Amino acid sequence: MKRRLLTISLVLALLSVVFYISNWDTPILVFFTRLRTPALTRLMHVVAFMGSVRFLLPFNLLFILFTFREERWHSLFIPLGTLSVWILNSLIKNIVRRQRPAISALAVEKSLSFPSGHAMVSSFFIMSLAMRYYKKHHKSTVFVFAALYILLMGINRLYLGVHFPSDVLAGSSFGLFLFALTLPSETGRKPSKI
Repeated sequence: MKRRLLTISLVLALLSVVFYISNWDTPILVFFTRLRTPALTRLMHVVAFMGSVRFLLPFNLLFILFTFREERWHSLFIPLGTLSVWILNSLIKNIVRRQRPAISALAVEKSLSFPSGHAMVSSFFIMSLAMRYYKKHHKSTVFVFAALYILLMGINRLYLGVHFPSDVLAGSSFGLFLFALTLPSETGRKPSKI
């Protein structure tokens, strides 16, 4: 699984570069903003909330509360990992300093644009949850839902007009890459069926 995630991460990073240098960012962003409807906008605001610190912070605190007794310090992996990815995202934003798209946005974002924090943090967070629960449930289903969550979060950032596609692709790439780094090496193991 680690190799697959690293491969997906590399592909997303390359796509981000292609979108940026080929000037596809703005036309694709405009395409998604033309899909706006009142009902879809309400849904996208809910999705955006699920990738925000206002959702992730209480969720992770509750996660520690409910799992610490059984797992002790292992219960801190997802919350501390999520926090670390968020901090790293802020550092990268302040190095790159890319401005938000000059388009009519449906959400107020005060930070810089590259890479998308929602995409980066959500990718790490949801993959960490998926890895935690896949042994208890049907493995393929858990990871399909995780992939759909990541995809929806990415589309959300474009629909709301707060990120360029290259921001979202790079954010997801970083998030998956960082999650893959937390996995044990596959050397000497049986190939994953995922």
